[in-house]
Amino acid sequence: MLRVYHSNRLDVLEALMEFIVERQRLDDPFQAEMVLVQSTGMAQWLQMTLAARFGIAANIEFPLPASFIWDMFVRVLKDIPGEKRLQQAEHELEADDPPAAAPGGRRFYPAAPVSE
Repeated sequence: MLRVYHSNRLDVLEALMEFIVERQRLDDPFQAEMVLVQSTGMAQWLQMTLAARFGIAANIEFPLPASFIWDMFVRVLKDIPGEKRLQQAEHELEADDPPAAAPGGRRFYPAAPVSE
């Protein structure tokens, strides 16, 4: 279930998150709690405040909205690849024996000799 809580005050959202974690526990203890956050800094801050309140903050995922939506697309839509296209290209560039490698195994050459 997706619930949206919004406020321009972080202390209100923090108190609400503490209430949810404490009182509305998930049925499966091995299922991760998922909290969408605007930035990784906010995720770290929230995890530290939850750990300070409860002594530990574990099994909580803090995805950014874009990665959360991409994961939902991959789960729901059949035509969406599991990886983003740039990640596929990155894997091809990192391959040990790329098909388009230059002679001698070097892929890139300087535009001009360094000594000039």
